[in-house]
Amino acid sequence: SPGAGSAFVARLPLAQALVSSSLIAALVVSVGDERYAIPQAAVDEIIKVGPRTGEVRELGGRLVYQLRDAVLPVVELGRVLRPGPPAAVPPKVLVVVQFRRQLFGLLVDKARGVEELVVRPMPALVKRCRA
Repeated sequence: SPGAGSAFVARLPLAQALVSSSLIAALVVSVGDERYAIPQAAVDEIIKVGPRTGEVRELGGRLVYQLRDAVLPVVELGRVLRPGPPAAVPPKVLVVVQFRRQLFGLLVDKARGVEELVVRPMPALVKRCRA
């Protein structure tokens, strides 16, 4: 259907899929109806945001979360990946991620679970594509 997009699924034997690829465990999260994978090795903890566990607050024009004795910067994943008006329902899950020895929070709608993903390098034809 025009404007609906396309999906392609390839099913390969695992041995074939791993040639020049990596198999990683990833936390799958959702923002709206879209799903994203975060490498599990980078995930420090997952927190359901609410009155009992604390709220994400704005401090100096930036989002932060008080995690025990530290104040973490927070990124709302939906605003970064889909700029525009904010979602009608605020995100409810904070994924605490460690990157280069720094902790920060990713605010998402839902944590769906852990899946193993095959990560392959981009084909040369696609690397040169500007779209």
